[in-house]
Amino acid sequence: MSCKINERYYRIKVKLLIIITLAFLRLGDKNGILNGWRWLIKRLFGLVDLRVLSVKGYISQYSGSYQVLRRHRKGISPEIVFSIDSVPFVHQVNLPDLYLSLCTDIWIRGRSDCLFDFSNRLLLNDFGYYMDEELYTIQSSAVYSIRHHVALVRIGSEKDNHVLESGVMLGADYSENYYHFLHEVLSRLLVVLSDCSIPLDIPLLVDKCINHISQLKEAFNLINNTGRTIIWLEENSYYFVKELYYIPQVHLIPPQVLKSSKMVYEDIGFDSEYLTAIRNLFILASRKQAFFGRNVMPKKVFISREGHPNRSYNEEELFEIAKDFGFVKISPEKYSFLEQVQLFQQAEIIVGATGAAFSNLLFCKEGSISICFVANAVKMSIFSIDASISGNHLIYLVGVPTGSNRTLYEMHSDYYIPNAQFRSLLQRVCSAR
Repeated sequence: MSCKINERYYRIKVKLLIIITLAFLRLGDKNGILNGWRWLIKRLFGLVDLRVLSVKGYISQYSGSYQVLRRHRKGISPEIVFSIDSVPFVHQVNLPDLYLSLCTDIWIRGRSDCLFDFSNRLLLNDFGYYMDEELYTIQSSAVYSIRHHVALVRIGSEKDNHVLESGVMLGADYSENYYHFLHEVLSRLLVVLSDCSIPLDIPLLVDKCINHISQLKEAFNLINNTGRTIIWLEENSYYFVKELYYIPQVHLIPPQVLKSSKMVYEDIGFDSEYLTAIRNLFILASRKQAFFGRNVMPKKVFISREGHPNRSYNEEELFEIAKDFGFVKISPEKYSFLEQVQLFQQAEIIVGATGAAFSNLLFCKEGSISICFVANAVKMSIFSIDASISGNHLIYLVGVPTGSNRTLYEMHSDYYIPNAQFRSLLQRVCSAR
């Protein structure tokens, strides 16, 4: 009950703060009431209001330059399937132009994909500017709320006094998450590797959490052969950068989904060229490791989510069923990065609950099968894209919500998978091998 009360209070507080801010802004940006309100929310909540703008829009109105690297990009967004007999249809979607911008005298923040111009009260983020605010939002350690192109940004009483001469921005929201790191940080690193216009003496600006998580650090170092200096960005700290090279997200991935039931496939898109390149690089690296005597991995894998508070489900009941079919329970976070690549490369059948570990479907061998437990059915091809690229047949098994959701987002709710339904599906999958 207390979780629901806290959630309701948080929702009410977010709405009230943004509604009052918007109301005062309509009176004019320099009226005394607005200035008093700004002082109050900064003192009480550590928030400032900033107008949301796209990066290219900012450059055209203020300062900086940009060059388009790839125009008229086409991405893919595979359908999700709920039967072993179904084959996903791959939708082609339009992706924004991929560009490299040079922004001058701009602020960044550790573990955030946003840029900040505090002197002009601006937050720069392409997705935040163009997103459908009824379906999606940006809500992170940096951004408290966005509504009608106005953002409430967490800043504390004072900004940090970090000053950098230059850098290539690779910081991102949720960069500590395996999925976001693999799809967002590494894809942008590949863009840096392929672009020759950024001088080699410009350092990479990377979230420090990546250096503290062994699997992420391993993967980053395997790809990063630039020889550039790395400046590790402290979480939640602001940095003033005199010359910032900025690359937008390569893929179209909403950071937070408010109404997953109203999503359509066109809302999400992936550039398969970059994901295929990541797959090939890491599979090659894992095979070189295996040559030196790495252990053989199990063919039937049950992915455990023990220790993860969100999206809890009846894991032990389902594993007892899976054991009858020869499955071995695995906690991927206990393996090195390349061991995870090899684990999914060698597996024939993979079973488990939705979570970042399913990003490893990108490394599966063609013809393998996986079953992913989810709380509800949504048109969100998050892991379907990885399965599509690798040739893995991914089946979603939808559970029954238990009503004990502890998050603000319905896709992360707790659920229950009927045992008989799982056993029946597993029998069909195993007999098909």
